[in-house]
Amino acid sequence: DGYHLDIEPRSVDVAFSYQFLEHLHPDDVPLHFELVHRLLKPGGCYIFDTP
Repeated sequence: DGYHLDIEPRSVDVAFSYQFLEHLHPDDVPLHFELVHRLLKPGGCYIFDTP
């Protein structure tokens, strides 16, 4: 699943998603952003696109 990723915290320079967020249940969106934030290195970037 997309919530339990075997990736070390603060180990990702760039995270990218394309036309994904709109498919999440609204209650899951904050959890998604928390997960991305936890995985990004300080100064890392999350690039996403939605319709």
